[in-house]
Amino acid sequence: MPPLRPDRTRGQARSAAGTGRRSPATFTLNACRPAEAATQRCPSRNAVVRELPLRTAVERMCQVCATYGSWGRPGTGVGLFLRALTRLGLLYELDSYTGADEDSFLDEEVEQAAAPLHRSPDSNGAGDDEDAEDDNWRAHGEAQQLRINVFKEWRRAAASLHRAQSVLDTFPWLKSWADSPMKLKAEYVASLQKQAARLVSREALLAAARIAAMDTPELPSEEAVFSVLGNPTAVGDQLRSLWRQWRTSIADSWDHPREYDYLTYRLVHKVSSRRKGRDGADPPRTVPRAGPRCSSRT
Repeated sequence: MPPLRPDRTRGQARSAAGTGRRSPATFTLNACRPAEAATQRCPSRNAVVRELPLRTAVERMCQVCATYGSWGRPGTGVGLFLRALTRLGLLYELDSYTGADEDSFLDEEVEQAAAPLHRSPDSNGAGDDEDAEDDNWRAHGEAQQLRINVFKEWRRAAASLHRAQSVLDTFPWLKSWADSPMKLKAEYVASLQKQAARLVSREALLAAARIAAMDTPELPSEEAVFSVLGNPTAVGDQLRSLWRQWRTSIADSWDHPREYDYLTYRLVHKVSSRRKGRDGADPPRTVPRAGPRCSSRT
């Protein structure tokens, strides 16, 4: 639909000149014919050109053109305002992320998921009962997926709130009008933040932050226990690769660093069990940890 064009008729201009008062602005637009009002599109061949006041022009538009049409001239005050208000603008944001829906998680579900997430890996796999062990790991995986979904919803809701607030900062006279839905959005973001906090531990976050800032420590590439991996140069390359993978995995995760002890087995997973010295390589005791030997940027 072509944009509105603010204009004044010659009669209005003469009237304004004679009375000393400014005449109301009119808008030239391609208004939808009544027969086309219920259709999903508004073809240009079924449009007529008329000059109407802004309010009348809006009232005569079909729902599709009023909602999605670019009917404010680009670059004008009206055009900029309508662009910020319609389509995926303020009206859309005020109607989004205002509360829980059918895909949201209840607080009780979050509490149930927090329990396996805060257990140590040893407790998930401990015991002689294989069925119980499988159930523990399955519950842990489902809890991790729930945490991913909660954090995703939290980020999206917070981003929507920020976008809406940015529009209101640009057009502050709309703040009182948008106050009610903005409060709902803020309350929903706060509730998601509380759920997310239950699914991570302070200890894990602090440990991950410290490890992410660590420099590569001095690696024991010349120790005899690693001779099964090759010469000192090859050993050093593998240890540095393992260190980078371990640090990156922890920095990108919400889990405690102890969840990534399994990575140490990648040092020897390609080494034949028949090779001399294979049993002597014990990766879990040689993985670099956050400790006095490691320098930190923080």
